[in-house]
Amino acid sequence: MYPVPIATSAPTRIDLAGGTIDIWPLYLFHDGASTLNAAISLRAHARVDPRTDGRIEVRSIDTDCRRSAAGWSELSGSGELPLLSLLARHYQLENATLTTRGESPAGAGIAG
Repeated sequence: MYPVPIATSAPTRIDLAGGTIDIWPLYLFHDGASTLNAAISLRAHARVDPRTDGRIEVRSIDTDCRRSAAGWSELSGSGELPLLSLLARHYQLENATLTTRGESPAGAGIAG
């Protein structure tokens, strides 16, 4: 169990040229490709809050979606919130709620 909430954020990254070609493994397929990125003041946020009922929940404030399960092993990459579900499963998150939100407009393609 997590005794206190854990919260973090990171600046939103925008791609000015080259798209996401600098992310592994994409750059392996494009010799000599370059990317020009910048971080802007809009942030992406994630928070883990402890629960007392033994369940796991993942939520996206931006999409107003949530998914709940008895444990991390019940979560998969299918259905709603596949990335958050896979993260909770990978880290074997237990007895907690994982919440994300972005300051960039939903669907803008930045700060995913």
